[in-house]
Amino acid sequence: MGRLTRRVIGCMQGLILIATFPLSGAVFAADGKPLTEEQIKQVSKDLLKNDPEGVMKMVESHGVSFFPTKTNLGKLKEAGVSQAVIEAIRRKAGSQMRIKVCLFKGPNQDLAKEFADAMVRSVVGAKGAEIEPFGRIPLDRTIGPPEGFDKDVKAEANTLYILIEGWIGSSASPLSLETRVIYQDVEGKQYVLPGAKDAPSALSRRRLEDDADDVVNWAIRTAQEYANK
Repeated sequence: MGRLTRRVIGCMQGLILIATFPLSGAVFAADGKPLTEEQIKQVSKDLLKNDPEGVMKMVESHGVSFFPTKTNLGKLKEAGVSQAVIEAIRRKAGSQMRIKVCLFKGPNQDLAKEFADAMVRSVVGAKGAEIEPFGRIPLDRTIGPPEGFDKDVKAEANTLYILIEGWIGSSASPLSLETRVIYQDVEGKQYVLPGAKDAPSALSRRRLEDDADDVVNWAIRTAQEYANK
């Protein structure tokens, strides 16, 4: 083991956590960035093996950089990460998460804006209660552009996003609707999540609020199912 040093590595509700660790060895997010899966494994294994509470406070202080699926949480548990830390990861990821409505593409952008406003109202309602397995997710009332973010709509730093995107068709009544859910990690990389069954496929002006509820509920189910993979 190399020469030891001490650094302040986090602050949570006034408590300062100090860890002793080798200058050469485990990779650690000393720059304040959220912890990766590998960093949590190494910290649990090498640095704070007998201090799960210390690892938990580290997670709560720094946050995590990944979506807490059943698969990757299972791998962390197999690597020796305690159940308390795994629960802290899930809670922290939920507090970092934002469900954000993006302006749907389509020829009628006035209708797209009305629909986005209705979806924001639905998101506000859906997030008044806990969303399992994430707990309470902070609100994001700002409508994003079709691409998710641009120079006028900035992503929050170190935040995990669930972006609701889609297209509104121009023919037939009701109008055709295509939806998808994008996961954006803390580095800004985006991934299309496998959609839940029974994706909403139609939009009617007379049912605008109900259709908005259907899309938001479907997007939340999509995120929940992804978490259970």
